[in-house]
Amino acid sequence: KNNDWTSLSMKKISPKATKEEIDEAMIRLKKNYADYKDTDVMARHSISKVSMSFLDKDWNEVDKGTLYVGEQEFDEFPFFVDTFVGKKKWKEFSIEYKKDLPPTVQTKKPESKPTKILFTLTDIKDVVLPEINEETLTKLFGKESEVKNESDLLKYIDDSISAQKFDTELIKEVEDFLKIIREKYMEVTIPQTLLNQEVHVRLENLEKRFGGKEKMEAYFKQMGDEKAKTFVDDISLAAKESLEKFFILQKVADELKLDINWEKPVDLEIERKLYEKLVGDSTKEEWAKKVKKAAKK
Repeated sequence: KNNDWTSLSMKKISPKATKEEIDEAMIRLKKNYADYKDTDVMARHSISKVSMSFLDKDWNEVDKGTLYVGEQEFDEFPFFVDTFVGKKKWKEFSIEYKKDLPPTVQTKKPESKPTKILFTLTDIKDVVLPEINEETLTKLFGKESEVKNESDLLKYIDDSISAQKFDTELIKEVEDFLKIIREKYMEVTIPQTLLNQEVHVRLENLEKRFGGKEKMEAYFKQMGDEKAKTFVDDISLAAKESLEKFFILQKVADELKLDINWEKPVDLEIERKLYEKLVGDSTKEEWAKKVKKAAKK
């Protein structure tokens, strides 16, 4: 519509990993390479396979199942800590059956009306997190890695999280930038054939996620005609908005003379070059190194 969009800019992105994020990433990394050692008593840091037998008022088995108990269950429901921590392997114990028990401890046959659950911990293992030493780091990153000690590892985690946060904020900044241009400064007309093609591709992808055309159609039928039509209309609207943003981004990149390989752009290449052009980020080389290093690892 006009060239007033050239006065727009983006805010400078200065992401920084928090101590909590670094600590959580360190714990996740350790858990990925944890050892599991057999033990006889369930602890807060243990995982266990549990056999369940649902009993009626006469102690007859009316249903059975298998339960896995570990950190996730302990965090989600106090019931698991209260019920299983301190219990010994192969020593049976029972509790009253109640309808307000966690979903994984519910019978699949409610008509059987159980009154008790008999539990047996058939396998218990302690989760042993690895120490961060040279041997562990070599195992994780290889002999040629620059990560040689815990200090290097913390820096690597810091850089990786910061780079990820930069990408997230970059995408949001570009989205907001394009939204303003789309609403005020540029008008895009999408050929109907191109829009139909984009909608078709999106519906095909949706069909794959459902596991086939029949399952998708059954889902639409279950929704009802009106809701199904609204659902497809939303897909069409999203496709139209996506195409409009793409052509605006392409137009802006051309106007700013950004060197872009439109046939095969590198991931976030367009967004990065647009940001660097508008913000004049003095740290762009540093971020490029961090992102490249994180991606390589």
